[in-house]
Amino acid sequence: MKKWEFNDDIPAEEAAAMVRAAERYANEVDTPDFKVIFAILGIERVEVLTHGK
Repeated sequence: MKKWEFNDDIPAEEAAAMVRAAERYANEVDTPDFKVIFAILGIERVEVLTHGK
C-alpha cells in the first residue's frame, strides 16, 4: 500500500525548480519541516498507516 504519492508528469525544468525551492526553504529555517518540503515537491500523503496492523 502506498503511503506517499508523487505527481510524476511534471516537466524536468519544473521539478528542478521545486527541488531548488525546497533547498531554499531548508536553508532559511532553523528546523525544516518534512511536510513543508514534501508539499513544495508535490508529494502528498495518500493514507495514514498505523503500526501493528
